[in-house]
Amino acid sequence: GFFTWISIYGINQTQVQRYLTVKKKSQAVKAIWLNVLGIGSLLLICAYAGLVVFAFYHDCDPITTRQVEKKDQIFPLFVMQVMGDYPGVPGLFVAGVFSGALSTVSSGLNSLAAVCLRDFIQSGCSIQLTETRATFITKML
Repeated sequence: GFFTWISIYGINQTQVQRYLTVKKKSQAVKAIWLNVLGIGSLLLICAYAGLVVFAFYHDCDPITTRQVEKKDQIFPLFVMQVMGDYPGVPGLFVAGVFSGALSTVSSGLNSLAAVCLRDFIQSGCSIQLTETRATFITKML
C-alpha cells in the first residue's frame, strides 16, 4: 500500500508533470491534498459498492451458479440484474469503465510523448524548437 502510493504520487511521470505546471510549491501541495480527498472518496464509494454487491448476493453466489466465470464479472452482472431494465443505464456503466481506462492511457501517452521530445529530440539531438513546433511534434509522437 504505502510504497504503491509513493510510486504513484512521488515518482510517476504523469504526476511529476502536474506538479511542475504550478507556479508555487504550495499550489502543488494543495493539489496533492485535493487529490487525496478525491481518491479517498472514490475508495469509500468502491468499498460501499462492494458491500452492496456482497449483500445482494449473500445467499446466491454467481460463480457457483455459473452465472459468471470470474470474480471480476460479478459487478457488471450486478449492474445488469439491478439496472438492466432501465434503458441507457448499462450503457452509461460501460461508458464510465471505458472513459476511466482511456483517461489513464491518454495521460500516460502524453507523458511519454513529452519525455521523448525533451530527452531524445531536444537534449539528445541538440535541436532547438519553437513552442509551436514542439507542440506539433509532441502531438505527432
